[in-house]
Amino acid sequence: MTEYSVLEYLRGLLRQCPFLAQEANGFFVDYSERESPVNYGLYPTGEQVLQAYMDGGEQIQYDFVLQTVNATPEDVNRAENQKFIERFCRWMRGQSRALPDMGDGYDPIGLNAENGQFVDYSEDTNSGTYQIMCNFIYEKE
Repeated sequence: MTEYSVLEYLRGLLRQCPFLAQEANGFFVDYSERESPVNYGLYPTGEQVLQAYMDGGEQIQYDFVLQTVNATPEDVNRAENQKFIERFCRWMRGQSRALPDMGDGYDPIGLNAENGQFVDYSEDTNSGTYQIMCNFIYEKE
């Protein structure tokens, strides 16, 4: 039996975001192409048990960072990148109202995104990396 993957659940969920670029050069794990806009990287940063129940179940918070590499040569590009961060954070919070089923023994509780920010320019300064801190709370039986 294959162990359940919260990471794969989240990758599937994020692929449903209507304004993530369909032309993106990838949706990577622990990686993003710093010289190749537009692409996304999902960086898990760990999980923690928020609550342990008497029956052996747990409420768990899974933390991760979404990085996006986008064009940055002009101020208008950088402003659009910041708008993307705002929209993405609102979209993530909105998903908490109707998260898709996770499967037997797992129940999604909430999804959050915050602290979106610029991180670094590529060497040619035509693209930049932005990151958004995210977390996903779920219960495991």
